Amino acid sequence: MFDFLTSKLAMMIAAIIILVSVLGIYAFQREQAKDLELNNIADRISGTIDNFNSLSGESKINVTFERGKEGTYVKPTVNGERYEIVITRIKVFVTLEERRAVSNLIAPIHLWAPQSNIYNQWQIEENDGDHKILEFMSGEDFKVERKLLEIDQENEYRTFVYV
Repeated sequence: MFDFLTSKLAMMIAAIIILVSVLGIYAFQREQAKDLELNNIADRISGTIDNFNSLSGESKINVTFERGKEGTYVKPTVNGERYEIVITRIKVFVTLEERRAVSNLIAPIHLWAPQSNIYNQWQIEENDGDHKILEFMSGEDFKVERKLLEIDQENEYRTFVYV
């Protein structure tokens, strides 16, 4: 009788260990999926900006978090929660709680809306100094614009990102 009870107890303990292991692996994979989703969002935003950086023409697009709206769609939530987006002149950061994804841009951008077609280098640097980061929550649409500027009497295409 004692042997029967110990064998049943041992089988129950083994079953509990297997169940805990399976649940642990599932939880780990779920956490990895959140990280992957944040990386995909950061890459989608930086990819959109990089596509504009490579254009030799003027263009403008709305990056939207609403399906069916005109522009490039980006998923507004990860696991049901809104995330923070921080764009610098050379990187895109996407943050959800303690998780963060980073994607590099191929070329520096400007984080302000161009008000003119004619600037001097000092004005460009001053505007860049005043607008070092663009920070907002998912769900708030933003614009990416490629514009031909005359800077110190030379024509250059520049990329702008702004809310």
